[in-house]
Amino acid sequence: LSIPHADAFSDGIFGESADLQQQIASQYVTTFVLPNSASLHDDYWFKSVKPPSFNSSEEYQRALWWYNGATDSGNMAQAPVMSVDRLRSLRNSSIDVKWLDKMIEVRELFGMAAEYPLQGVPQTVRVGHVNMPVLYICGLGDHSDLCGRPVFKRSAEYCVGGYRYLQADCGHNVLDCDKSEETDRVERT
Repeated sequence: LSIPHADAFSDGIFGESADLQQQIASQYVTTFVLPNSASLHDDYWFKSVKPPSFNSSEEYQRALWWYNGATDSGNMAQAPVMSVDRLRSLRNSSIDVKWLDKMIEVRELFGMAAEYPLQGVPQTVRVGHVNMPVLYICGLGDHSDLCGRPVFKRSAEYCVGGYRYLQADCGHNVLDCDKSEETDRVERT
């Protein structure tokens, strides 16, 4: 629901039409794909995310392997790894300084460690057109997937079987918004 079409998303994080803001926001993914990423640095990601469905970093790691699988299969691009200095240099152009600070913190902790090339990885397996109706609900408060950005609105171009776009006053989980009336609106849609 809250993620753009895979081709639009990949174009947004790598290549000629990449969106710098999304590349900044996606720095966390470059650490999710590291071996044993959920337990690195005293369980940093497990403790930071506090995933409700997992009781340990070992359990949470299984969910993070999705990112490796999506990249290894060619279905999802990886953003370039940005250094702390590069991230700091973008402070004046950041649309989300709080999240930029979080990504600087992540990069300070994880350094330039990378599972994939530092310059990023292109998507090599394009999904193409989707022939079934698609509802794309964009949580405008999502710090990690900037679904309201123009490159992601290109999802409509791929959804030839019908497309509906809804912006919601939510974060990443559009089925659990801070305002119950907004969650109700999303569910009704």
